[in-house]
Amino acid sequence: MVCLHTMKLITIYFNISISEEIIELLESLHVKCYTQFPRVVGVGTATKPKLDNHTWPGANSALQTVVEDSIAVKLMDKLQEMRDSEHGKHSGVFAIQSPVERALR
Repeated sequence: MVCLHTMKLITIYFNISISEEIIELLESLHVKCYTQFPRVVGVGTATKPKLDNHTWPGANSALQTVVEDSIAVKLMDKLQEMRDSEHGKHSGVFAIQSPVERALR
């Protein structure tokens, strides 16, 4: 067990169509470790539901990474820029930052 007092868990939800851009963003910040959930469904406030059915086609992807506080700030800022862009408004980008109190490594 490792105590990670200066680490953050970043969870990102995004349209599967921008998976490549999200991975490129992580790489640009030298984030090498993450877990991706390639196909998730749900309903948000900024885009149409993506429930992967005939009524609401499409799906999202989700990704989680644990990073140092300094990287978390940069990542969240870049994700906000992406969300605010014209492309992001149509694709949907949502992220949550949480403190990491303990992790097993």
